[in-house]
Amino acid sequence: TAAVEAYRFNEAADTIYGFIWNAYCDWYVELIKPQLDGEAGETRATAATVLEASLRLLHPFMPYLTEELNEKIFGSEELMITAAWPEHVVLPKSDAPAEINFLISLITDIRHIRSEMNVPLSAKPVLQMRGLSDLQARSIDVNKAALLRLARLDAFETVDSFGNGTARGSVDGVDIGLPLADILDLDAERARLEKAITGVDDEISKIARKLDNPGFVAKAPAEVVEENRRRLDEENTRRVAIEAALARLG
Repeated sequence: TAAVEAYRFNEAADTIYGFIWNAYCDWYVELIKPQLDGEAGETRATAATVLEASLRLLHPFMPYLTEELNEKIFGSEELMITAAWPEHVVLPKSDAPAEINFLISLITDIRHIRSEMNVPLSAKPVLQMRGLSDLQARSIDVNKAALLRLARLDAFETVDSFGNGTARGSVDGVDIGLPLADILDLDAERARLEKAITGVDDEISKIARKLDNPGFVAKAPAEVVEENRRRLDEENTRRVAIEAALARLG
């Protein structure tokens, strides 16, 4: 609302997009899917209320599409252009936002570990955790079905230490681990990552030599120089990711 009132439409559009695409579609809808399959009337009503308010937020940026969706989804005869702008509601203080934010961070980090370590989608490891606070433990207990489903886990447990062959990470002060010795050939995975980092280092050196050459920077078209800078950034980012994967192996 503040961005719209200040005519910062770019910022407003980015904020609305981030909320609808990430918070609502990526997480809220995914978290409530099992309830939508049953008779969770309150959950359905909440999801519908948030969606309708989101359409009103989107209307100034996508007027025709939001009018069509409003009619098709809600059967509303009221035009969005005459609908009131959603008002900010101050909710009572609660641990719920912190609990759900921890859950999202936890699932996100587990997905990163799985991706970096090439864990097959069909594999369902056990999640091990150390150092949970009361709030974090409550978040996991309340949302355990969602955690197992969205992170593709078989189970979870608290531990005092992690064994060999455990890919490790840290989320909001909690140490986490995925025992992968029975799922992956860890020696082969370590060799693959070391080979990959050697290849990335070679590419970084090659691009850096070009960019360190005053003649290349002076004579090459600006777009070519910029492309090489972009590639160098990408390779450096890739190297950091591979290093993180190696570190997770311990």
